[in-house]
Amino acid sequence: MERQNIKSYESTNIRTAWNEQEEEWYFSVVDVCQVLTESVDATAYWRKLKQRLKNEGNETVTNCHALKMKATDGKMRKTDCATTEQLFRIIQSIPSKKAEPFKQWLALVGKERIDEIVADMNAILSMTNYALNGEIISADSMQVYRYMDIGSAKIKPEEMAGVPHHLVDVLEPTVDFNVVMFQKYAKQAMEQIYSKGKVPILVGGTGFYIQSVLYDIDFAQNDEDTKLRRELEDLAREKGAKFLHNMLKECDPKAAEEIHANNIKRVIRAIEYNRQTGGKISEHNEAERQKESPYASCYFVLTDERARLYKNIDKRVDVMLEEGLVDEVKQLLDLGCKRESTAMQGLGYKEIISYLLDEITLDEAVYLIKRDTRHFAKRQLTWFRRERDVIWVEKDKFAYDDQKMLEYMIECFGEKTEK
Repeated sequence: MERQNIKSYESTNIRTAWNEQEEEWYFSVVDVCQVLTESVDATAYWRKLKQRLKNEGNETVTNCHALKMKATDGKMRKTDCATTEQLFRIIQSIPSKKAEPFKQWLALVGKERIDEIVADMNAILSMTNYALNGEIISADSMQVYRYMDIGSAKIKPEEMAGVPHHLVDVLEPTVDFNVVMFQKYAKQAMEQIYSKGKVPILVGGTGFYIQSVLYDIDFAQNDEDTKLRRELEDLAREKGAKFLHNMLKECDPKAAEEIHANNIKRVIRAIEYNRQTGGKISEHNEAERQKESPYASCYFVLTDERARLYKNIDKRVDVMLEEGLVDEVKQLLDLGCKRESTAMQGLGYKEIISYLLDEITLDEAVYLIKRDTRHFAKRQLTWFRRERDVIWVEKDKFAYDDQKMLEYMIECFGEKTEK
């Protein structure tokens, strides 16, 4: 963040200073403790809190007393200071009702930096008192892979603002990942989160992944790598994805409508299910969707005006190219990823592979990425419209004000948990 973009913190009485050497904003922890707890002796409160954190083994936070300011702001020289990441951890440790809205804000806007938010602390503190106190589980089929940062628009560590993110950067890109594995890993992450007394927050656009957890879909009859599956994979390589998709149309037309021809893995699983059971996977999935969710949940879907959405998609693709998408794909191929690997089926990756193999020009690859991403966004909306109990958050109706959207979601969450 550019230094000139930092807002004034005078209204919150939290002293800050800019560390020129580290190019980082530092905050007075004592001031934060005073604002969030209204403690008369905030210095003593911070001393006790620091000892408690040390006893819990949180050395990253307890070491913040050693961060003496190198900046010229004399106000900060004799007080304990914290960086933005440390500040988040400290705030999470403050057992104060007044701190709860700030915690939930940070949990839901994980991509926001603390130093952008603290300036508006007074407004945040007046928000509704429903504290999510959650951790995020990524429901994204590509962000699970290491080294796939640009093409998957993966959240950066510094953007997480200290909020734990599960199922990000956990698998090598040479490993096949599917909905059965996601469901297993997500449930494990949820147990860890529940054990801390926190709320799991599934975030991502892979609707089938979210559905698999929310409705506890049974994959018992379709989770083994069978001889039939290998035969179908060979057939796809020999005759192409369209040929395999036509096979699905013959045995399960509804599934063929729902599954794109390029999603070879799901096409194969659908055909395999039909051959193994004699039934249709579309009917099986519909029956699973009718199950009552075992969770008290709120299912939010953010959407935008189509023209604006498509414009943002085009811009995002351009940014990916500028950030080095081509080099990222080269690196993945050097690491041993094959064209047919699950990881390489993601939007942006397969098109750049075609470019690197001289099958198309770079301009053609960019055109295909933008076009296919727009088509994918349309299919996503179609998917979510079929889901039950979805709460639509139309960004234009909130004037693109993140705080208003957040307040609305917290209100919905509070109503649901009170029932």
